[in-house]
Amino acid sequence: MNSKDINQEDLEKLLDNKLIIGVKENVRKVLSTILWMLFFLMALIFIGLLVVEPINSIPIFIMSVIILLVLDYTNKKIIIENLKISKVSLFTKKKEIGNMSEITSISNDIYRILVLKNNEKFFSFNIYGRDDNLQLYNYLTSRYNESIRINEFIKKFQIVDDKIIYKKLFTSKKFNISDLTRIEYKKTYYRRNLYDLHTIVGYINNKKVFKVQRFTPGKIELLKEIIKKYNSECKVIKKNWNSLGVFQFFL
Repeated sequence: MNSKDINQEDLEKLLDNKLIIGVKENVRKVLSTILWMLFFLMALIFIGLLVVEPINSIPIFIMSVIILLVLDYTNKKIIIENLKISKVSLFTKKKEIGNMSEITSISNDIYRILVLKNNEKFFSFNIYGRDDNLQLYNYLTSRYNESIRINEFIKKFQIVDDKIIYKKLFTSKKFNISDLTRIEYKKTYYRRNLYDLHTIVGYINNKKVFKVQRFTPGKIELLKEIIKKYNSECKVIKKNWNSLGVFQFFL
């Protein structure tokens, strides 16, 4: 099922109903049962060790807290009702975070769909969850443009209109797309690169100004469209590695 499977009338009626975005209910129940059993087991072990060996009980306590955090995450939900968006989890009350009218764009981040508000994260969800997840995904892709936003551990790469925002751990830089002279990309080397990820490197003259991994083929195509729109002089180069060396293809 994709956005083409839903006609416009169905799309408009979609948000008249209450949507619950989260983990599939059968999966959530199984995970919750297993995690609660593990937690109570850890609690019994913790109580026993606390009496005889207090120091050895500390790792068990830490494991118990981690289990509770995972349990809370498993039960986390996004609720959309009357165009209002709320968050709720096992240990937190329902909290309204905004309105559907505040959404500005979306970004497909491999595992999850990132919904943006004023170019910043609004909320995210996995499309491989409840049926409502897929309905919301189809609705969003039919109404909003896809943005490029990569979340790495200590980096953030984002394109906003004709600007590139590149943040590392302690630095933040902004570049005009019109200033770029060359962009190179090649397949990211992972032992098991299951998602066909690529590394992107940008240059102004011969100076490297950014390097970002986790680019999917779809994001590469979107990047090419943006470069073509704002800087047709910038070369986008594919680099292929093989036993004979590096071959560059100008696209």
